[in-house]
Amino acid sequence: MSTIIEALKKAQKEEAIKKERNADRVIWVPTQKHSRWILPLGVSFCFVTLSIIFFWLFFSNTPSVIQSDGKTTTQGQSITKAASDKPEFNLSGIMWDNKEPIALINSLALKQGETIQGSKVISIHSKSVDLSSDGKIWTLTLEQTQ
Repeated sequence: MSTIIEALKKAQKEEAIKKERNADRVIWVPTQKHSRWILPLGVSFCFVTLSIIFFWLFFSNTPSVIQSDGKTTTQGQSITKAASDKPEFNLSGIMWDNKEPIALINSLALKQGETIQGSKVISIHSKSVDLSSDGKIWTLTLEQTQ
């Protein structure tokens, strides 16, 4: 019986030593009070972060064009024509695709039907682009601009 009592006393002493060693350590254990707001806060943070990323990606894909008169507009909008009868265009390349070719005019990638400086892209061919403005049609070719 004395062996059991001695073993219990020894175990109590060891437990007291462990408590003394861990007395300066602070361990945070979430309580039910804290756990009520952790999940909604995390979900809200994720929603706000994803919303910011979505809007940044959506609105940053619209390139701006600076006109010769200093006004700025976006690619999807019509740009007012200059005072000259024929607008100045620089056809720098054509990315040919049978389904959806793209013309590089004044450093803008334009598809058929889009507008630049008041002129609409009527058709895109392998080496030329047809533009229309005020009932007039202009043809830009790669050989003319090089």
